[in-house]
Formats: sequence, C-alpha cells, structure tokens
Amino acid sequence: MAKQQLPMMPKQGGGFGRLLGAAILLGFLLLVIQSPAEAAQILKGIGAVLGSGLDAITTFIGELS
Repeated sequence: MAKQQLPMMPKQGGGFGRLLGAAILLGFLLLVIQSPAEAAQILKGIGAVLGSGLDAITTFIGELS
C-alpha cells in the first residue's frame, strides 16, 4: 500500500516584504552602531507615538460604552 503524501503547505509571505523588513532592520542596526544616542531618541519617539495612539483607542472604546 502506498503512503499518502500530505499536500505542500503554501508559501507564506512575499519575498518583497521579507526583503523590506530585513533592509529596515539592517538600517536601524547601522544607525545604532554609528550614533546610538540618535537611535535611542528615534525609539523613544516611536514609543511615544504608539503609546498616544493606544491611549486614543482606549478612550474611544471607553466612550462607546
């Protein structure tokens, strides 16, 4: 009796997205190596934007109820 083979899983994600993510990561690592203080300020700014966005979303959801 022959073994049944499982169908191949479809390939997840595109090559372009993976390449773009790797390029962004590489760019940030180079920024950290060349000027760590500026990289820290950028991360703090990103954190502040994400934090204020989360605050806005929770306020909106709270106002709905």
